Amino acid sequence: MTTIAAIQGEGFTVVGFDSQISSDNRVYLLPNGIKKVSKNGNYLIGAAGDLRAVNLLADIPLPDAENLSGVKLDKFVSTKLIPVIRGYFETNGYTKDGNQEFDIILCVNGIVFEIADDYCWARDVAGIYGIGSGSSFALGALHSMVGAKVTVEEAKAYLKEAITISSYLDSGTGGTIHIAVQYKDN
Repeated sequence: MTTIAAIQGEGFTVVGFDSQISSDNRVYLLPNGIKKVSKNGNYLIGAAGDLRAVNLLADIPLPDAENLSGVKLDKFVSTKLIPVIRGYFETNGYTKDGNQEFDIILCVNGIVFEIADDYCWARDVAGIYGIGSGSSFALGALHSMVGAKVTVEEAKAYLKEAITISSYLDSGTGGTIHIAVQYKDN
């Protein structure tokens, strides 16, 4: 599968992810230019689980969040953004049989939302997120490293180390480690 992990900082989000795809005991690496987490307008968005979700999320037309924050951003994600994602999946034949398995890390306006395959979302009180087969290893590593306040540079280093640990312990994680940063104002 994969490992995607994120750290929510004060005014920023940093996401780390591997480049390996595994399916039916086979291992694939994504070609250059294709990543599990994509910059899409003012979003960083990626998925673990079904590769079809990753493929679709790379180019999905998403509505502008218009610098929303707090309760307004939460409501926007629930009532505007998630229906767009669900509709795009359905329009492109992804949710016809009901057997889809995916988790999404979505960052907008510097805030992380973890979205499950039933389209519910949550935010972690510690600001540490992980999805995919190696996420438990990455989460454990991150919880042992991350303090109350973290800088962007520290978050990058922590995520690189956490994904590296996941690649040692999870056969579904591997390849090049990528880091993406989103600030509140972009």
